[in-house]
Amino acid sequence: MEKGYVLVDVRPKEIYEKAHPEGAKNAALFRKFELGNTSFSGLLRATALALNGVSPVEPNPAFVADLIAAAGKGSKIILACEAGGSLVPNASFQYGKESRSLKAAYKAVVSENFADVAHLGGGVYGWYKADLPFVGEYDLQNVGRTPNIVNDD
Repeated sequence: MEKGYVLVDVRPKEIYEKAHPEGAKNAALFRKFELGNTSFSGLLRATALALNGVSPVEPNPAFVADLIAAAGKGSKIILACEAGGSLVPNASFQYGKESRSLKAAYKAVVSENFADVAHLGGGVYGWYKADLPFVGEYDLQNVGRTPNIVNDD
């Protein structure tokens, strides 16, 4: 961030507002599921998620516009989600570990609206563990919900 990058937290707004890295902006990649804006298959998916104790969400169709509003068109951005992700294969994830921030990075790159797009490895949890400046109180309940990457060191 000291090099002119804007840190953008892509987690849902409600989670971002509870706690986030100091200086981070928010542009949610997913939004809360809205009954009126879905197909029958979307309704089935939302029901399955809810029955499994997961709050149903759907892609935010305005994500790129929200990202531009948060960071500014032409800016350099770092995208962060809860646990990060990785493009590097390892023992647990043969093709790397998918994450919201990596999906967001893809959308940002193909939109061609940003000077540079980076990804925060380790995510917001990694930021918190590194004892970097934080706003609010981090909720450790989300930590176990996202599988961590096995370290091959």
